[in-house]
Amino acid sequence: MKIISVFSLSIIFTLVSCQNNTKQTYHTTITSVYDGDTFYDDFNTYRLFGVDTPELKTDSILNSGLQGKYALEATNLSKKVLINQKISITKISVDPYKRIVAKVITQNDDLAKILLSKGLAIVKYFNLEKGSLYHYDDEPYFNELLKVQSQAIKTKSGFWKLGIEKMALIFPKHQNIFK
Repeated sequence: MKIISVFSLSIIFTLVSCQNNTKQTYHTTITSVYDGDTFYDDFNTYRLFGVDTPELKTDSILNSGLQGKYALEATNLSKKVLINQKISITKISVDPYKRIVAKVITQNDDLAKILLSKGLAIVKYFNLEKGSLYHYDDEPYFNELLKVQSQAIKTKSGFWKLGIEKMALIFPKHQNIFK
């Protein structure tokens, strides 16, 4: 009897652990936007996968200067694209803040690519190296994001028109990558 119970438990644990490793795609309606890469439906908080937008707030205080300017632009664009829209969510993971990290598609547009193309986001928190904290095995998608970002840099879209030397003011937490 103990062997059957242990066997049953091991099957259940295996099924549950496999379930966590599969991509989950579903539809939801976004009800509010916190900033360019964080938003909510009625039940969950989401963090956009693969990119970072300037922070709207630091320690609950609105950011000013270039960071605040571009954070507000990214937030407003995300609101325009997401609010009260039915979107497709592909869950990648859950971050330390308990947000669902996800790819977001609305009306056949990828939100990460929209923000990147407008020069309101940078490719971040996505790594192809196994063992990396941000590892995700999707090289074609990674290359697509880099291509969109490269085009935004080339055309000087959004904050890219300011030049690389101003990027540390817009992304102070990433200033080491803009040196």
